[in-house]
Amino acid sequence: MTPTNENPANDPKLYDKNDNQLSLTLHKAVANAELLLSYATEQGIDLDPKIIENVVKAKYTEQNQTWTPEQETQFWETFHHLTRAVQPVTIESVLAATQEQIVSIYWFSKLFRLKSKLTLASRAVRVHTFGAFLSLLLLLIFQVYFIIISSFIKEVDNLQQERNKLEDRNTQLLKMAEKDKNITFEIAKLGSMFDENDSQIRVNLEMLGQWQYLIARYVFGSTVSIPKPSNTNISALNLSNQTYRKELQNYGRVQLQVAQQIVNILQLYVLPLLYGMLGAYVFILRVLSKDVKQQTYSQDSEINYRLRISLGILAGLAVGLLFAPSETKSLSSLNLSPLSLAFVAGYAIEVLFTAIDQFITAISKGPREG
Repeated sequence: MTPTNENPANDPKLYDKNDNQLSLTLHKAVANAELLLSYATEQGIDLDPKIIENVVKAKYTEQNQTWTPEQETQFWETFHHLTRAVQPVTIESVLAATQEQIVSIYWFSKLFRLKSKLTLASRAVRVHTFGAFLSLLLLLIFQVYFIIISSFIKEVDNLQQERNKLEDRNTQLLKMAEKDKNITFEIAKLGSMFDENDSQIRVNLEMLGQWQYLIARYVFGSTVSIPKPSNTNISALNLSNQTYRKELQNYGRVQLQVAQQIVNILQLYVLPLLYGMLGAYVFILRVLSKDVKQQTYSQDSEINYRLRISLGILAGLAVGLLFAPSETKSLSSLNLSPLSLAFVAGYAIEVLFTAIDQFITAISKGPREG
């Protein structure tokens, strides 16, 4: 019997699917290599002709299931060089941009069983675009509410200052009336000005109460009814209406206190949080558009985006808590408001947390001796 020098390990039959899991891994790797080769060709990436040849050979070897150790080793080396040639694109990012799946796009899609056939990259674009739109809508709602409440507070404050001036003038006229009886006409005119001032204060307080009714009732638990005057002709010298004016002042004081609390909550917590979230979404959409164009979006990118949203919210909230509106003039030559800083913090989270880390490092080192 003639001895043979052939290595039994090179026999394809001995190497055929002894390990099913390994065979599936190899089959998947060949398919991925073909996909990356297709991407590189479409994008005009220069490749070593040997890489193309080896990938094509591996495809037909896998179809015929005639692998040998040398062939598999050669394939893995080729696959390694191919993945390096197309970086930063990966097989996951190519699949995310090309492979369509039946997915639920929005959080309410699962509730109504609404599904669409999209690539993961397209789904990410829709989800984060919707998130940015929703955060912008919420921001506009609370911002408009904040502006309206603030404008009413300012208007009532101006009217009360005007009323104080009228009261000072009324006191002067009363002293003058003891000596000059002809000043009655001016006193009557001043009384009509009191009436107009009371009417304007009442209207503004009514509007303020309507705008803050739900929050005042269910958050602060305080609602006060508008006191009604004892008659329609309120005069500065009519003592019967002093009770009404006192009630109106008390009502105005309560309404303004509640309104100021609402404004503070919006200014320190809600609006900075929303501005930070909007800044994070703007950054995500900017990076996502680049990822989709270059086909570098993957599931890992989605994890980073979601973390970015959470960090953006925290960054905006931190700015709202750390920086009062009166302190921002010294923060920058641009005189950015806390809300602008919250947006910038949400967009450029790294800058904020780098500054915090440096601040903590400086504190931990403490003052140097000598």
